[in-house]
Amino acid sequence: MNAPIARLSPLKSKKSKGHYKMKKFLLAIFRIFLLITGFVPFILFLRPKYLFVSAKAKEDYKKNKKGVILIANHTAILDYYCFMFKYAPAYVHALVGEVVYYNKFMGILNDAVGNIKVDRNVGTNLGPIQQCIDLLNKGKKILIFPEGKLEKKKGRLEAFTKTFAFLSAKTGKPIIPFFTDGNYGAFKRPHIVVGEMLNPPLNCEEETLEEYVDNTRDYINELGTICADHKKAKTKTLFSKMFYILDLVRVTSIPLFYLIFPTKKYYVGDRKKIKKALKYNVLLCSNHTGPCDVLFIYMHFLSRRARFIAAEDVFFAKFLAWCMKHAGVIKYNRQTMNESMDLQAFKACKETLNGRGVLAIFPEGHINFDMAFDDSFKEGTATLSLMTDSPIIPFIFVEPYKYWCFNHVVMGDPIYPSDYGFTKGQVDIDSINKFNNIIYAKMRELYDYSLTKRRKHYGKRRYFRAS
Repeated sequence: MNAPIARLSPLKSKKSKGHYKMKKFLLAIFRIFLLITGFVPFILFLRPKYLFVSAKAKEDYKKNKKGVILIANHTAILDYYCFMFKYAPAYVHALVGEVVYYNKFMGILNDAVGNIKVDRNVGTNLGPIQQCIDLLNKGKKILIFPEGKLEKKKGRLEAFTKTFAFLSAKTGKPIIPFFTDGNYGAFKRPHIVVGEMLNPPLNCEEETLEEYVDNTRDYINELGTICADHKKAKTKTLFSKMFYILDLVRVTSIPLFYLIFPTKKYYVGDRKKIKKALKYNVLLCSNHTGPCDVLFIYMHFLSRRARFIAAEDVFFAKFLAWCMKHAGVIKYNRQTMNESMDLQAFKACKETLNGRGVLAIFPEGHINFDMAFDDSFKEGTATLSLMTDSPIIPFIFVEPYKYWCFNHVVMGDPIYPSDYGFTKGQVDIDSINKFNNIIYAKMRELYDYSLTKRRKHYGKRRYFRAS
């Protein structure tokens, strides 16, 4: 009886091995077909807009080639396809509930794209966990929706499971958090915010994992706030219905300004650092030499839609106030700001920076026609920078702008609060005053440098008055 069995076993093994290879081949063909046919709907219908919270988040996103866990809130089935096509042609192995596999076609589709079935009716399901560990050790990407189900209300997170934290602690692989607003549909566009990479938990103990999960959930909630502020501030869209006057001025007037007011820029530092800072939330800090400084600043930072802060005196006429409103100018009450704080203006400033926008401030608070430089800076720039962890780009007009001749401006390296030991949210009075003095010192250095340029080009008698 043993001989026949010995002869039949190898044949059965070869048959099952051949069947497995054929199935794998057919699934690979099916996956290629899905990628080719689904790419057009992806770019035409889904059109997800990805927003990185910082330069570090973008670098982390690109350097995840040795295995990484992707986690995101779950608003709709289409969430997965935003990740699938973003990382294509590489595999993104997602943990998928057993409900999806009730439909045979959907089961085949998930097998083709390499997803992992999770039976939530089973208590402890170690099979999918082991699959994830093996894939992560091979340098693959695992996608987990830690809520385990669709959100009842978009943007309101459900409770998180500890699966992603356990996998991260077990394999030592980092986590990249995402937030999606689920804005799918015709003439709609979902926004996906990419956070900075999170290090694995210290161990697999229950208390450690629970604390890690709570902190991660809070961080994804913070990404949701950034997404909401970004959509409200319209900081990176090509055209904004809310600020169409501003866009009209940028398109029609600024090119003429380049011709009428040619300008030479002096960079005291690294020009690349300025370009890098301009991609995210940043404050433009400049001296104030005339009423048209806003337009001249736009000449040099045309790549971003900057919002300016202006005193209520500028809004004296109804038509002008209407234009300023649709140009994104934030009005503040000078008397209120001196006494305490204009909360409405402060909220608009904070939302702009949290939404990864650009805010321009004249910290002197008034125009200096005589080109003097006040030593009494307003604390608003330092406060907003510390509260939102936004760098400051210092910017100095060497002289009042004149047409049909070369004008000169000086730009310095971005001033990051973290470079001076400040942390995000550190907005006590001592920190604000200390950082405000640092900003003034940096601006003063640029101003002193601009004096040498003014002497060189115009002499001591013309357009020069020492402060």
